[in-house]
Amino acid sequence: MRREASDFLRAVYYTLDSVNDYDTVAITLEPDATGDQPRGTMILAAKIKG
Repeated sequence: MRREASDFLRAVYYTLDSVNDYDTVAITLEPDATGDQPRGTMILAAKIKG
């Protein structure tokens, strides 16, 4: 089976300067790459232990 590049999921990561400013992290499925705020469906969320 041949797969096109558009068939693959893409990921972005972000390194927090300080976890003391946040209490939760979430992963969303975004509809496209044009947003500067999360707009997609949240699929995972977890409290940050600190």
